[in-house]
Amino acid sequence: MKLLCLIPTSLLSQLSFFSLNTPVREADKTFDGRAYDKNLPMDFTDSSEEEVKLYYNYDEMVQKSGEELKVYLHDKIQEDNYFISYGSGTTYASGGVGCWYKITDRNWELSKEIDPNTYLFDSESPADYRLVNMYYSSEANYNIEKATNNGINSFKTDEDLTKIDYENKTKPKPVSGDGKSTGVIRIDKEHVWAKNHGFKVVGENGDVFAKGAPTDLHHLVAADGNTNSAGHNDNFYGEVKDKNTAKTIYCYYADGTSDISGYLGEDQNGEKVFEPTDEWKGDIARCLFYMATRYGVSLPGGNTQAEPYLSFCNPEDKKEDDNTTFIGYHHNLETYLKWNKLDPVSKYEFHRNNLIYKNVQKNRNPFIDYPSLADKVFGSNTETAIEYVKPVDDNPYHKNGDFTNFKENLNLHVSSPYTFDISIDGIQDLNITYDANYLRKDNDNITFTPIKEGETEVTYKFMDDEGESHTYTSHINIKSSISIISLKTDSGVFSNMELVNDQTYEFDIALRGELFENERVEIVSSDPSIISVDGKNVTAHKEGECKLSIILKGDNDIVLHTIECKVTLSEELMRQRRLYLLIIVICAILLAAVFLTFYLIYKKTNKKDSRVYTSKIYHKKKGGKKKSSTKKK
Repeated sequence: MKLLCLIPTSLLSQLSFFSLNTPVREADKTFDGRAYDKNLPMDFTDSSEEEVKLYYNYDEMVQKSGEELKVYLHDKIQEDNYFISYGSGTTYASGGVGCWYKITDRNWELSKEIDPNTYLFDSESPADYRLVNMYYSSEANYNIEKATNNGINSFKTDEDLTKIDYENKTKPKPVSGDGKSTGVIRIDKEHVWAKNHGFKVVGENGDVFAKGAPTDLHHLVAADGNTNSAGHNDNFYGEVKDKNTAKTIYCYYADGTSDISGYLGEDQNGEKVFEPTDEWKGDIARCLFYMATRYGVSLPGGNTQAEPYLSFCNPEDKKEDDNTTFIGYHHNLETYLKWNKLDPVSKYEFHRNNLIYKNVQKNRNPFIDYPSLADKVFGSNTETAIEYVKPVDDNPYHKNGDFTNFKENLNLHVSSPYTFDISIDGIQDLNITYDANYLRKDNDNITFTPIKEGETEVTYKFMDDEGESHTYTSHINIKSSISIISLKTDSGVFSNMELVNDQTYEFDIALRGELFENERVEIVSSDPSIISVDGKNVTAHKEGECKLSIILKGDNDIVLHTIECKVTLSEELMRQRRLYLLIIVICAILLAAVFLTFYLIYKKTNKKDSRVYTSKIYHKKKGGKKKSSTKKK
């Protein structure tokens, strides 16, 4: 009962269900995958939306909410979960967190390319890789002079340097934004859910790290050392009441410069909290949601450092951590729910989730895959739809956007929407100009629908991080809408078609409207094994159903028409099939008749033998052979 007093009252009704029905994996079981077998390749790819849905059994998951959904997610992410050691060893035998950071927290843009089939942890020197660190500004993620790694922690300091000297293992003495000298540039293993809130071993062995919560990579990230020690440390995350009176925390780059990583001060309740910069608030919130789900179970035999009991509470509840029984709390749940919406999932965060799942722990963070789960599990809005959301650019607050695939010239048709292949996330001062007489703009600011023939332009203007002005203009030619007036030999357009296998059909497509020189009409089959396409000819191969799409290919691919197709057998094949079936039935009847004949013969023979055998037994019981009735004379 002493243990129950430490559990939030909202969970008491669920305790028996949790304890009796939730399987518990041994947390000290090490993942026997790539880190310990050089013959297994790594997997650097991201799971598809369908693969993610399959992992969670999506159709079952969406039917749950609240505590029931939390239990469901816990069972999913702990079911096949393995852990690594805390160490930083560089070989397969000793490969721990420090080793895996080279994969999970790697800066994939600035780092050298690696082959997933041959990569070995001990094949890289500190100069060969860079890491994206959780509290680092996005500036370091795109500047190789600023990016650093955890190989420089033991480097000596030289005040005259302006950047890290990897060859001589020397680093500059960094200076913060306020001009004050600081400690050293280093990378820490940062527990987003601090150890002191539920799983720090007390006593002489306080620095022990069991495989489990202390080494779970879904919240154990590579971070700037100063942010870790001077900022977060054991403090709760939250929002400081006054940034002017709060302590400014800096992160330090490889070139000796610095940037603000957050603020340390009191929140509105008078509690000391660390508030990171906006671009990392969502990442932190989703790490905390994961921890409170993966380790949100009160175990029947008591919790351990590897498997603690972690939960959220409000500051006014005054819930106290107990590291002797491994029960911990994190305050400010409402703030984390807000941060989850403020800072959407980035490509880096999404990719890291997949790297951990496919190469290390074999489990996923569900709040990265489906951010809306946070409201459905921990919030009051249980009716929130669980929707898969594609990640945004690594830093949504970065003002440069991405116009790599911006087209300067476009040929479009009336009534056919076109979406620019660009990213404008985070651009604060974006100005878009266009002529509303010719174009209609959607709310996403990148999709336009032509409404009138003619020539026009769309222009994007903004100021980047460095204060430089950028202008992107697309010149657009618009012609009338395109439609099909006849298809094949029939007048008008049909939506269903029945084809016969082994037959080829030639499509005669007539269009209404004028095409541009770069445009052409193509027929596309949804299943070439059933119906294949060669130019304007389609050939049916086997029974089945598929779709044929008539597509206008050009600057903007337009689906003009879709035909539901059904392939049937020809009369000749049907006759052959009926003949084969008749032959099979006749053979079956004949075979059955033969078996029946043999069976009747066997039964008749067996019955005769049985009568003879019975007669012999009868006479034996009567005293042997039957005496002759003829007397001797």
